Amino acid sequence: MNLPRVRACLHAALFTLSLVLTRREEAQQPLVTPDEVERIGGLKGIVPTPPGMEIADSRSFMRAADSAIVLILGIPKASSPADFAAARTALTPNQPIPGVGDDAFSIAGGSTILVRRGNRQVQVSTGYDVTKLGAPFFTPAQLRELANIAVARLK
Repeated sequence: MNLPRVRACLHAALFTLSLVLTRREEAQQPLVTPDEVERIGGLKGIVPTPPGMEIADSRSFMRAADSAIVLILGIPKASSPADFAAARTALTPNQPIPGVGDDAFSIAGGSTILVRRGNRQVQVSTGYDVTKLGAPFFTPAQLRELANIAVARLK
């Protein structure tokens, strides 16, 4: 048995496992918390949406009393500056949002913000309150505040 080669393979396997576990840990860290959603939106009783009720490729928060989805966060994904620029071109009309991440813009009248930091991006969208004739739960300014929190935690 070639002991140096076995050790090298073992070190490589452990290094790879540590990367996988680190990424899993990052994925579990929330980009925003229910307390932040409540504070910024002036809402009460906000909880993470249960996994069976999630929108695909996202995490969201809901009002516990009636299960109304109040905020949707897309799963962070890789995005180079060129990819992000292409998304901006494809998603028109849009409005640039200076001072959020490395690059950010809103679509749908300010109800969705796409923000990039480094080579990662995340989408932050408001839910709509059917008890108030479909009014958004968050104003564009509140959504911007939530986007700033999320992008600061984006790894």
